Amino acid sequence: MLRKHHAPGQPRGPIRWRPIAAGRLSYANVIASLALFVALGGTGVAAVTLDRDSVGPPQIRSDAVRSPEIAKDAVRSPEISSGAVRSSEIRDASIRAADISTGARTALRGELKVTDDENADHLAVPTCDGSDLSACPNRLELALASAGDSTRQANPAPTPPTEPAPGPQVPEGGRNWLIQARLHVSLGRTPLSQPPSGVANRCGLVDTSATTGPKAVLDETQVGETAGASSENIALSAVVPQRLRNPSVALRCTSQTGDQVTASFIKITALTVGTVTGE
Repeated sequence: MLRKHHAPGQPRGPIRWRPIAAGRLSYANVIASLALFVALGGTGVAAVTLDRDSVGPPQIRSDAVRSPEIAKDAVRSPEISSGAVRSSEIRDASIRAADISTGARTALRGELKVTDDENADHLAVPTCDGSDLSACPNRLELALASAGDSTRQANPAPTPPTEPAPGPQVPEGGRNWLIQARLHVSLGRTPLSQPPSGVANRCGLVDTSATTGPKAVLDETQVGETAGASSENIALSAVVPQRLRNPSVALRCTSQTGDQVTASFIKITALTVGTVTGE
């Protein structure tokens, strides 16, 4: 800065200027300069204000937006495009059964069918001599074809056998089923009955759509002895392969002449399973 200077008492002549030393800057001069700088800087910031919705994907650098830049619960279903979330975007073991729908849980678990009969009336199994369970009447039957076909009958008539169609059999809607049955069996002698036949009684699971004979029996076990009385709990299991096209499965028991076989607390469970090997 320059300042006017003339000696006192001298006539005024041309004005002469001389520089002011830096050490003589006043506090007011410094504050004024800072205020001017801040004012100019504020105007520059205001000049770069962005319009609403002016920043889109092209203006965002790749990987610039990370988790810390996203507010909690800011990303919802409408913000995610169809097919954007794939297996590679999901952390292993992060999805649990509670995170999926009931229908999806059922599909993963497989279809489940159940039928039961406590036999509160203690109805005895009808007489069925011999050891061929396929020739005896159903004690309880479970249809695998549809949920509405399972029946609860005490002593229904035997199911007529069905001959398979000639030629190769092609599964039509068939599934692999794991069958399990549990029941309580009591075996006794009818008073004044004929002597025991000497043939052991049996209970087992039978494919009702098959022809009579050993191939129709899926699983069986001997129950008690023909002489004397006995009571026991038994369990049966079998696999019904897809090629059988969802037949009906029944629990059947033999009852020799002079014996009294009672099956109670029967429960048959069928669950669809994946590949069946060893057929």
